[in-house]
Amino acid sequence: MIGKTSLKNAIGTDIAISQPMITALELWAKMYQNDAPWLNKDIVSLNLPAAIASEISRAVTIELKITIEGSKRADYLAEQFEKVVDSLRTQVEFGAAKGGLAIKPYVDGKNLNVDFVQADQFFPVKFDANGNITSCVFVDQRTVGDKYFTRLEYHDITDAGYVVKNTAYKSTTKDMLGQEIGLDVIEDWNGLEPVATIENVYEPMFAYFRYPLANNIDSTSPLGVSCYSRATELIKNADVQWSDLLWEFESGQRALYVDVLAYGKDANGKPKLPNKRLYRTLETGSAEGELFKEWTPDL
Repeated sequence: MIGKTSLKNAIGTDIAISQPMITALELWAKMYQNDAPWLNKDIVSLNLPAAIASEISRAVTIELKITIEGSKRADYLAEQFEKVVDSLRTQVEFGAAKGGLAIKPYVDGKNLNVDFVQADQFFPVKFDANGNITSCVFVDQRTVGDKYFTRLEYHDITDAGYVVKNTAYKSTTKDMLGQEIGLDVIEDWNGLEPVATIENVYEPMFAYFRYPLANNIDSTSPLGVSCYSRATELIKNADVQWSDLLWEFESGQRALYVDVLAYGKDANGKPKLPNKRLYRTLETGSAEGELFKEWTPDL
């Protein structure tokens, strides 16, 4: 994730998200991506976070039906929304895993498209009295070779209207903005206006899906928490115990060790074992008086 200080310097104002929430969000993202900090060569993952979020998303969307009707405008919106329906289950999974999801519609010619922005790619700046996000920074990052290109899209409601600012940056480090560059460097960003003011719009041009759990990481924050935020230690313990169980199973497997002379050899001079898991060879020596060769089990 891009750091708070870098974002503050880029947009000229602070980010309305606490450090505990940033730390928790980074942990949830890593857990979902099967990259939890406790995993290593000895502790393997059961992949529970992704499975939990996937099952919740399935249950929520399996019988989902959305109807828009009543006018020509409704018919048009229904046609445009149909393109989004197929991706809803996937996007709800991302939102459940990371605690929230921003939904940002935009006009593309005669069509309406929708950007789904995951919780670790957008940063709230202001909230209203009801806890709704009114100002926000969206992060769009692309990787080209060994360089990271990041676009910040800052939405803000002002007295002059709805202001959208676009700035682009290039860096060799994923979590750093780096040097500011022109928007035309990336083809998909070419043509975007650095600053656009839309008059007579005083409501956010995006929506925020919040997972329906009380925020026990930062109770003063209106942001959502992951569906497995209250089970982090249980998930860690499950991974540890599962890894211990695998180790006990593997280390407890029986094997018969017999002299290498008991088997014939293949063209490479290796013993022809009837079952490589059950039978192992132990060279004791074929000549009289020859000592046993030292053998160390490969566990």
